[in-house]
Amino acid sequence: MEILLIEANSQLAKKIGDDLQAAGLQTQWVLSLEQAWTTLQKAKPDLIIAEINSQDRVRWEFLSKILASPTRPPMIILTEEADEEASLKSLEQGANDVVKLPISSRELLLRIKLLLKTTKPIQSKSLGGIAEKVSTATSEIQYANLVISPLQRKITIGQQPFELNRREFDIFLHLIENADRIISRNSLLSLIDLDGKLFDRTVDSHISHLRIKLRDFGATQIKISSVYGLGYRFEKSDI
Repeated sequence: MEILLIEANSQLAKKIGDDLQAAGLQTQWVLSLEQAWTTLQKAKPDLIIAEINSQDRVRWEFLSKILASPTRPPMIILTEEADEEASLKSLEQGANDVVKLPISSRELLLRIKLLLKTTKPIQSKSLGGIAEKVSTATSEIQYANLVISPLQRKITIGQQPFELNRREFDIFLHLIENADRIISRNSLLSLIDLDGKLFDRTVDSHISHLRIKLRDFGATQIKISSVYGLGYRFEKSDI
């Protein structure tokens, strides 16, 4: 499985590349459109991942040519959450999927797996490298009286819907996936900080908001505990 990543943000590219490599996916990152074009002349990747915004006309023209090709590989477009125009235009141009940033590595891997399963049958053999990593992502995760569906991004506690914003959901999911384990602040920060501009206190703030929401919701069977000097642990309450 070979993926071509077209991304001008080196920090974001490194994070995505590291996540894909950890899942067993060979990833080639190119910074510029010229590098991307040269690469596509020499190799045929199984998937293209490219970030774009609605104002980048040059990149739109380049990606439009790729999307118009009947022999092109599947393509996932990355856009900023607020850039609705880029999302809609990408789908109109024929992109196979549009992902709004920020996104957790688990969700991105799941989207890749599902996309490749529905495009070229010959690629099914190449999915083994990520199957173990994301096999549970299509299933519900249960813990105490909590049920979370990663793909639908839905949470219920005591069969009642529990609403979170995007960043809170990513943090909450990571904690639940590692329930009863200590999770460091840096681990949580890497989920939500794609540009390297956030601080540890940002994570503390999100954790504080999650605790308040759990308390106000009446979720007494679960809690997020602080582990001094190490991070946080999602666990069942003693109540």
